[in-house]
Amino acid sequence: MKKIKTKNLISFAVIVLMITPVFVFAQGVTFPTGSGLPSGSGGIATIIQNFMNWILKIFSFLAIISFVISGVMYFMAFGDDRQVEKAKNQMTWSIIGVIVGLSGLVVITAIESWFSGNSMF
Repeated sequence: MKKIKTKNLISFAVIVLMITPVFVFAQGVTFPTGSGLPSGSGGIATIIQNFMNWILKIFSFLAIISFVISGVMYFMAFGDDRQVEKAKNQMTWSIIGVIVGLSGLVVITAIESWFSGNSMF
């Protein structure tokens, strides 16, 4: 019998945890009837905005997971300088990723308000 590697088991657990909300919230999904978009929708702008909100939620989830993983790595280093440096490096890249993602959100919001003619402030 083949042994299951710990990395494979952890990867499988993370994938299952990421997919689970799809099944949990599946009962609340309603599909529009008729042709194309549901009535009252804002067209392509609403679709893009909903897509960007969805991407932001996934990005936020991944950022939190990255922070937690780097914290656990730092905690589990037990004074090993190489592991501590690796954990600090991951935390640094997590912070950079969050900054890039949030700046992208700011740029998209600014462009959206500029095109709509509304003031951001």
